[in-house]
Parts: sequence; C-alpha cells; structure tokens
Amino acid sequence: MSTLNGKSIKILIADEQPVAREGLAAILKKHGGMRVVGQVERLVSASEVCGAVAPDVVVFDFGTSLLDSVRAMVALLEMVPALKIIVFTASQNEETIYQAVQAGAHGYLLKSSSPEKIVECVSSVVRGERWFPEAISEALVRRMAAPELTPREREVLAAMAQGKSNREIGEALKVSEGTVKVHMTHILEKLRVEGRTGALAEAAARGLISLAARPPRNGHAEVQPETARIALADSPRSPAMPEN
Repeated sequence: MSTLNGKSIKILIADEQPVAREGLAAILKKHGGMRVVGQVERLVSASEVCGAVAPDVVVFDFGTSLLDSVRAMVALLEMVPALKIIVFTASQNEETIYQAVQAGAHGYLLKSSSPEKIVECVSSVVRGERWFPEAISEALVRRMAAPELTPREREVLAAMAQGKSNREIGEALKVSEGTVKVHMTHILEKLRVEGRTGALAEAAARGLISLAARPPRNGHAEVQPETARIALADSPRSPAMPEN
C-alpha cells in the first residue's frame, strides 16, 4: 500500500471529460493508500481549489490548448512547489510531452494505461521520482535532440500563421524578402517539412500554433492559422530524464 508519511495520498483530478474523471477516480479509490479529494474540469480550476483540499498530487489532461495548460501548470507549481503533477492524456505528441516536462510534470500517463500503471505512476511521483512510459521517454529524447527555432524564426512563423506573404512578413519585421526566405528555409529544415502548408501542419501538430476557421470567402470556408503559440521557449525548468 502506497502512502505519504503514513497518510493516504490525496489526489485532485482535472479533466474536461466527466467519464475520464470518474473512471480515473474509480481506479484510484480502489487503492487503499490513495484518496481522491476533488474533481474539476480544468487545471486553472485546480489552482482555485488546491488551498481547500491540499492535494499531494494533481492528475490532469492537457485538454485542447497546450499553451493554456502549460501556463496553468507553471502557475500551480509556483503556488504549491511541493505539489506533484501527472499529465493524463491520450496524446503522444512530442511537443506536448516536451512542454509538459519543461513546465515541471513529474509523470506522464496515457489514457490507455492499465490501472496497475496508473497506481505505479502515482506511487512513484510521491516518492520524488519521475515516471514516464518507455514510448514517452523515447519521444522526449527525440524532441530534446531537435533544434529549436530562434526568436526571429518564431516571429516569422507567427506572421506566417497569420496568413502573411513573405513580402508582408518582411515589411512587418523590417527585413528584406530575401531574409524572410532564408528564415523560412531554416524553419522548414528544423521542422523537417516541405513548404508553408507542411510547416503550418507540423507547427499545429506540435501545438506551436492554433488553427481556426475564418469567415467564408465567395461561399467557401477557409482555414486560417490565427495565432502563433510558442510555448515556454525560455522556461527556467529543465526536463529531467525519466527513470522508467
């Protein structure tokens, strides 16, 4: 039986899906040394109830917004430094994993995990360990080895995500169109894709930008990347290599 200083491990669950919350709570409640002290829809809400229920561990899904989830996690850990956070998600996206670890996640659980693995993960993080499945560790290593975009390349990507042409990007950044093309080449190389469409698709898949539909033109709906979301490029937290 896993306990924390002889007491039950208090767990707060944050997930937008009621079925996921209830299912996870049912698994944890079966373990004698663990107690679910609350359930909320979003991690932002978790910060509001932490003072009342004082959890030892927060288990949460990143939800639909990588950047918002990362910000909420950083804020929560700044408020309660001793808190252990476990990401519980279906995503095996390299950028999601990387940003979660950068923000301070102590564990990363896939929603396909067995009840035994879920209990093992919670038990490990309260002992001060980091817990990541092998597939997640491998994805993290790949992402850590990938070259980072420079601040200027991020600006170019942000402008591209707003639908600007190379000429318009150059005018906005006060550089030549040729310089923009050089930055574009570096972006494509670092994202390992071809063309603007590939760059936007890969950036969206990594959670770097958000794609949203814009008003129809001539009766045809278009998809417009409206906001570039570069998350925690200069985070002070360094990813710790997992033990599993």
